[in-house]
Amino acid sequence: MPSPSRPSALLLRRLGAALYDALICAGLVLGTAMVLTLLMGGTTSDLHGPGPAGRDLIRFGVLAVPVAYFLVSWTRGGQTVGMRPWRLRLVALEGGPVPLKAAAVRLAASLLSWAPAGLGFWWSLADRERLAWHDRLSGTRLVRLPKAAPNSPGSAHPEQQ
Repeated sequence: MPSPSRPSALLLRRLGAALYDALICAGLVLGTAMVLTLLMGGTTSDLHGPGPAGRDLIRFGVLAVPVAYFLVSWTRGGQTVGMRPWRLRLVALEGGPVPLKAAAVRLAASLLSWAPAGLGFWWSLADRERLAWHDRLSGTRLVRLPKAAPNSPGSAHPEQQ
């Protein structure tokens, strides 16, 4: 159950972070595909040749990079780049760090949450603890972080320090 100091994330924050992360993942996927294409000869027409190895390598790369982005971010600090401006952190239901297995289950379950018109996300509006399907299935939850105090260390601009 969320504590008053760390309430579960609201739907709009979740969707805002998801949009940021989608843009980041799009850039990572495009960059990965570009690098792999250049390493294989520099033209996409080479990928239509008799050997499927080039196509398979690109397919693997464009799937592996976003998976690694989320799994590494969630297990090392609990935040993706897209979650930071929305002050969200992923934690285990008990409040601790997220294990790799739970992060993998969450990633797979989040695809399930998006599939039926985002119903798994909309569910958080009706859920007593504001948990989405993938939160429930993975034993994790998103919490809102408090705003940084104006006089706290690290909050001042570099020229003010």
